[in-house]
Amino acid sequence: MLTRISSMRRQLIKRLEIVPADVRKTLVNNTREKIKGVGPGRVVVGLSGGVDSTLAATIARQALGSSNVIGLNFPSLPVEGDELVRPDGMNEAEFEKREFDFACAKLAATSLGIDLVVRSIYDDIYHSADRIEDGTFTGRLRNAWFWRYAYREKAWVLGTLNRTERLLGFTVHGGYNVYAINPNGMLFKTQLWQLARSIDEIPDQIKNRAASTGLLKPGEHDIPLSSSFGCDYADVDPLLYLLFEMGGYHRYLSRGYFPALGRYGFSQEFVKAVIDRYEGSRFKNRVPINLSFKTIPEDADT
Repeated sequence: MLTRISSMRRQLIKRLEIVPADVRKTLVNNTREKIKGVGPGRVVVGLSGGVDSTLAATIARQALGSSNVIGLNFPSLPVEGDELVRPDGMNEAEFEKREFDFACAKLAATSLGIDLVVRSIYDDIYHSADRIEDGTFTGRLRNAWFWRYAYREKAWVLGTLNRTERLLGFTVHGGYNVYAINPNGMLFKTQLWQLARSIDEIPDQIKNRAASTGLLKPGEHDIPLSSSFGCDYADVDPLLYLLFEMGGYHRYLSRGYFPALGRYGFSQEFVKAVIDRYEGSRFKNRVPINLSFKTIPEDADT
């Protein structure tokens, strides 16, 4: 779906480069200001063992102090002591992946010097044969527990979603996209990796992990974009930057196809696949619709 990398696309890739120290300082200051400005200066964060949640916890720890950041890991598998238990019917490869996730979450908490609370939600889930049904329900249930624990701790829930996955809808509506504040929210995935790799406190084992959305075809945990677009984050981030930072999306809508996209090395098929994915999941990023019985002028301040 992608053609050769043109010089114009290389310029886009260059625009995605960040100055990690400056970005980190800004995110730390903004997190401190926003969290302390709305109540208790504490947060809970779901630590999955991936780079996104580890980076969010790192920013929060620097902003608020380690005693004010609590890591949460609520596996959808049984837990005995400090270890996961493989349930009947789960294949070995899937269980090994879950074990690795769990080990990385514990490593992240230890490296950052924050507490990690572990609670199995296995018995709370009705397990069906539908992977998507199970995944979305588990995401909502897990986030509900995050908010319950946050209430107990007089804390806020910290979001971990990056901008790429928000735009493409790689989240659970009513689940992981419900948070108080999200330090990762405006970083494209490739930018998030740049920042994470500049931070010594984040273990290399986590920095170098392949990304996963957890809701794609069985067996494709480590290639989240490939089943949808035949690409990875290094391919899709420059297109998303062009669409949403440089006005390409609105020009695409007005013309049906934005001709300049081809000069950046993006095929029409690839652009359409990305935009269809964005438009099909926009509802996940919108405030719920409140219908009115009144007729409101289009230019009214609502």
